[in-house]
Amino acid sequence: MRWGVVASVLCACNGSNDNRALVTGQGGSESDAEQSGSDGANGGSDGNAADVCVQVMPTTVSGTCPVMPASGRICTPPTTGLNCGSRGNCAYATTVPEQYCPPVCGDQNGTCPPAFTVCFALGSCQTAADCKGDLSQDCRVCPLSPDGVETTACAHWVCDAGTCAVNYCENQSNLSCPGGHGCPEYDFPVLDNACTQDTDCVLEPHIVSCCQTEIVGIAMSEKARFETLESTCRATLDAAFTQCGCVGIAVDENGKYPQPGQQIVAACDAGRCKSVVRGQITCGNSNCPEGLSCCVAPDATGFCVFTCAASCPPINMTCAIH
Repeated sequence: MRWGVVASVLCACNGSNDNRALVTGQGGSESDAEQSGSDGANGGSDGNAADVCVQVMPTTVSGTCPVMPASGRICTPPTTGLNCGSRGNCAYATTVPEQYCPPVCGDQNGTCPPAFTVCFALGSCQTAADCKGDLSQDCRVCPLSPDGVETTACAHWVCDAGTCAVNYCENQSNLSCPGGHGCPEYDFPVLDNACTQDTDCVLEPHIVSCCQTEIVGIAMSEKARFETLESTCRATLDAAFTQCGCVGIAVDENGKYPQPGQQIVAACDAGRCKSVVRGQITCGNSNCPEGLSCCVAPDATGFCVFTCAASCPPINMTCAIH
């Protein structure tokens, strides 16, 4: 299968939804993958191929992985409901959290359509039933559970803090290790982050990707355990994962990064330690109250005008600063 992939939103997209590309490549060869299931291997009566299974072969110094699947293999569904054939599949990254961009097919020339024709706004909700919009049959392999159980999940709507969101592996813990050196991605054990006040919590860095570190809120009592889990995870990462050359960014547990004047702090929220972005955003020559965004737009003369608002409308123009 060929997949069109937009470069990482934090590494190369520069905040533009119109950055898109169709990158093609072939999957594993016969030597490192095998077909399982008699119907799938022969095409089957329904025409669906079987899962593609790959033996886990660690190349770590210890020769082992922190977490291994019980079978010793990782099996991936060969196709999803979106089968684009030779046209390739297009995927879009977005810096707008209130927007979702489903994967689509390229055209006959292998070109991805502009993001504004594909992406749509996410609405408010009380339950997942309030969320509207067609989701493609976009499925993926979930990280292994801490005890090595392998699962797959497909895109579905969830209501997250009053806003519609697209989720996949709903039952996974909030922290996972990307894996590397032949080791699969896996979930951390669930940490006990119970707290009664902010001082019960401490911040710790957790690597998410080459370009992103998530600053997590950890109960002080779990600090040593978390640092051991994180150190074990980082020891499995491939060099290319940590040395990709992009400027890294730190985000809180909601994926938000501090604007000028803000910082990530540890907080006890509803009896659970978490990380949050707090502080007033520097906006021109003043500050925005906490919870508001700094919006920048050109005035009639082309100079920037800074205003504070709950959300900023998208603009496609540049402006000059006085």
